[in-house]
Amino acid sequence: MTRIHELQNTRGKELSGIEITAYFLRTRVQPLQARKNPFWKYAGEEDADRLSKDLPLKDFEKLIHKISSLNKKDLIPTSCRVAPFSSANPLPEGHLVLSSLPPLPEGGDVEERAVVDDDNQSTTRPATEIAGSHKSAASAESEATASTHSLPHASKRKRDDVKDSGTSKAEEAEPSHKKAAFNPYTDALVSSDEEEEQAVDATARTRDLAESNKRADALAVKLKQSEENRQKAEKDAATVQDLRERLHKAETSLSDNITQQSAREAEILSRLESQCRRFVRRTHQEYEVDGPVGDELLDALTLAEIHGDEARDGLENAEAGLLKLFPYFFPKKETPPTFVELAKTFNGPEDLGLKLRQEGLKIGVEGTIALTANSQQDVDWSKVGNIGEMETKKWQSLIRAAKPSTRPILSFLGVKPAPAPSASKPEVK
Repeated sequence: MTRIHELQNTRGKELSGIEITAYFLRTRVQPLQARKNPFWKYAGEEDADRLSKDLPLKDFEKLIHKISSLNKKDLIPTSCRVAPFSSANPLPEGHLVLSSLPPLPEGGDVEERAVVDDDNQSTTRPATEIAGSHKSAASAESEATASTHSLPHASKRKRDDVKDSGTSKAEEAEPSHKKAAFNPYTDALVSSDEEEEQAVDATARTRDLAESNKRADALAVKLKQSEENRQKAEKDAATVQDLRERLHKAETSLSDNITQQSAREAEILSRLESQCRRFVRRTHQEYEVDGPVGDELLDALTLAEIHGDEARDGLENAEAGLLKLFPYFFPKKETPPTFVELAKTFNGPEDLGLKLRQEGLKIGVEGTIALTANSQQDVDWSKVGNIGEMETKKWQSLIRAAKPSTRPILSFLGVKPAPAPSASKPEVK
């Protein structure tokens, strides 16, 4: 139970029942099937206890949804957070292996079966006993172990068993032909002179044969040395030729790499210079590198970095200004999240400056009407609104006459008038 609680509560290694079920489905081994090997020795796709091949992903997901409470939107676990024990991940040394037998029923005869351990997979004979004598798992296991039959030892063959099996070594060592037996009568017919000549000839032949053997041995040694030297020379020649070919290939490859690198650097330099020229045309400002290193590629890269810094500063300033103006031009819209979208809103088909001035005129007209109403004077607004016959010159003269009166009103409202001149004609669409 302690080990189960650790697997449930260890942070980052929590193991759920759904993950265990999914693991059994992936391995194609049923939890309660009879196995040849324990499940902690699982050998992957080649394991003998696998019932079938791997499940397709759709069938696997259907089974998980069928036997669990997961919804279709829930994520199905495809792996365990804890690496299972297997042949590739063996049990650590000293790991306690727990084994248990199925419980016995409360009454009636029970057929008990011997326990087959990991080392002995042979079939053992069953033993039947009365269920009333409920034995412990340890006693049942000991009885099953005792009931297993050990294999008989192979008999050794003794050396004495082959004494009479054939011809003896002495008979095999005996030569196939025998020397002629000594005949004193025949030897007596040979004269003493012949004996001396034969002795001299035999001595000379023996000496010549010994010298010939020496020369032959010396020639054999020299021949062996020359053969070894020849093989060594051929091997050295082959090694030298191989080294020359490898050196030639390396030189060719190095030359090709240098050529490709030069072409690549030239292309990068051309692209950097093109980008710098485009930046200068857009900003109308020239930039120079302080302390150039003399490398065209590095100097062009430094200049491009300077342009990048200037562009980033300009974008930041432009974004800050557009964010300030956005509420005035688009009071009912949300501020775009990116600078590109913010800039596109100001580049629409409508004239935002004219729109802002019209909004200002609207506010001015409304303020004028409010001030007039506050003065408690009777005004015929139908005549005031009839401006169809008004000329531009009359409008300009009326604006100039109204300026001395607008200054105290603007100062009362806390508005400082802009130095730009007022509109010379009504901007009405």
